Amino acid sequence: MLKIFTKKLSAKVKSSPAKGNASKTWFESFVTLFWNLVVQPLRMFGPILWFAVGAIKVGLLLVGFVFSVVAIAGTILFQSIFKGDISPGALSKGIEDATVLEVVVNDALMGAAMPDLQEALVSGERFTFVSALEGLRRAVEDPRIKGAYVKIDDGVLGVAECQELRKALARFKKAKKWVVTYADKFAFGGSASTFHYYLASISDEIWMHHFGEFAPTGLMMQVPRVREALTKIKVTPHFIAKKEYKNYPEMFTHNALSPEAREVMKDHVDGLSRQLVMGISQGRSLSFVEANRILEEVPLTDRDALKSGYIDKLLYHDEIRPLIKERYKIQNILSVKEYTRLMDVPNDLSDVKKTVTNVTTEKKKIIVVALHGQISLGSSDSSQASDLTPRYVQQALKQARKKKPDAVILHIDSPGGDPLASEMIHRQIAAFAKDIPVVALLGNVAGSGGYWIATAAKHIVALPGTLTGSIGVLMGKFELTDLWDYLGVRWGTVKSHEGAGAFASTEGFAPQTLEKIDTIAEDLYARFVDRVATSRNLEHNYVETIAKGRVWLGSTARKNKLIDSTGGYVAALKKCAALMKVETTDVQVGFVSRPLSFPLLVRNMIGVYMRPWISGSNTATLMMKDVPVFP
Repeated sequence: MLKIFTKKLSAKVKSSPAKGNASKTWFESFVTLFWNLVVQPLRMFGPILWFAVGAIKVGLLLVGFVFSVVAIAGTILFQSIFKGDISPGALSKGIEDATVLEVVVNDALMGAAMPDLQEALVSGERFTFVSALEGLRRAVEDPRIKGAYVKIDDGVLGVAECQELRKALARFKKAKKWVVTYADKFAFGGSASTFHYYLASISDEIWMHHFGEFAPTGLMMQVPRVREALTKIKVTPHFIAKKEYKNYPEMFTHNALSPEAREVMKDHVDGLSRQLVMGISQGRSLSFVEANRILEEVPLTDRDALKSGYIDKLLYHDEIRPLIKERYKIQNILSVKEYTRLMDVPNDLSDVKKTVTNVTTEKKKIIVVALHGQISLGSSDSSQASDLTPRYVQQALKQARKKKPDAVILHIDSPGGDPLASEMIHRQIAAFAKDIPVVALLGNVAGSGGYWIATAAKHIVALPGTLTGSIGVLMGKFELTDLWDYLGVRWGTVKSHEGAGAFASTEGFAPQTLEKIDTIAEDLYARFVDRVATSRNLEHNYVETIAKGRVWLGSTARKNKLIDSTGGYVAALKKCAALMKVETTDVQVGFVSRPLSFPLLVRNMIGVYMRPWISGSNTATLMMKDVPVFP
């Protein structure tokens, strides 16, 4: 641009009248002056100037980059300290003597929260619920950790997660370490407040905020019935379920609970209620009747709850930490998240060096592999990144094998999904288990496809509150013909074969097609039952009696021989140790979980993984979507 400009200006100057010519205009005089004072120097020193400007630009970019990195690091550090993830003293002093471990019960601990910027940019690892359990297990044996302070925040715990965390805190007490729990209130809505109070009841003391409501109201299980609503919007559901207890389709096909659905829901509510009340009675040193009365008398004010002995102290936020430090002579309060990092408990075993700190090479190695999410055929890079896919399992097991483990724990938390994908994953696990002992640890839910893949393990452990089983199949679709007619949409259709539109939303199932789909569903069901019978070494006829699509509590599943033992994370470790013929003190633990990346964080933030809940282009083959929820 400069060359073009100077060339044109040079031509203009040369064409101008000579100096002193009377006909010279003021503009031509200006051009001449501009040429001599500006353009000529630029032509002489231009390259040097442009080089200097470029250097300044690069310098500014580097300064900006460094500033950005420092700003992000500072923000992460400030955020971590502000959230309580990092104690300022821990950064310089490590783990001090007389330290209390802080456990914040929130979505981040439960693994439900979106990964934060710190995890994505710094560690590239996801802090998981199970890695927190390992941190708590090691803290029990750490003489520097004197107790645990549990802060119940906004985390919505599943029943099994609640029982698992409670067991971890019970081990603190057994080791003569104190436990206190604080909550702003025990009124988080629905059944959550009861779960929270059940968790808190294991503590030496329960603290609550002034003016906080006390309302652990017991359990309520609900499932919607939207058949009438679908009729109003002119949507027709077509589903086939195997068998009578596979009642997920009833949400769309019934206006009320079927006897089978009501039976299962009542069994779950009664069974879980007994477990929770029994835990409260043991934790608070009450009879079962007295503990049950707590759930009947609520809601109560903070003062009434204190007067009744259901909580032990009312405190403001600013009073908690000073009280802990004064009463228990504590020097430092450290979050369980930071403790796991300082103790080199890995969140993602991408580097084996992270697992060998404070252990000897003679110790046996156990790798915990997280298998979480709905089971599907899509790759782990597909539009639903949280799905549990054969590709992800293959990668996870490959990663685990690289670490040369002596045993593997599969932490399974899945409602099931695609039967083909379930069988693929089952085969992968079975092949892996031929030369390495594999123990399946079931989380909140391991139903249908989730249970299918668990049967490939040598031993299955579940919490009493785990929902599992659901050995059944359902298939179907939604027909939108009446809706399109109502909206005035007309579909022009040309088919090569009569059944080409069998799974389209623009038509219903023809009788012969429906018969064939029923045959397919029956075949899948029979093979599912056979898979369980073979893997669990049970009679086919016996499995048929406990299958039928029914969801069982872990406590009942043990009686029905669907699992081998009830327990949690430590029970699974002990079983692995027994299979290796060593003590749990002679093992080191590492983890393999879903990889975390900054692009994944961004894609989750912008909602790329949202997908329609109705698809008319193919059949909805679902293995397990019939687990009612606790509101």
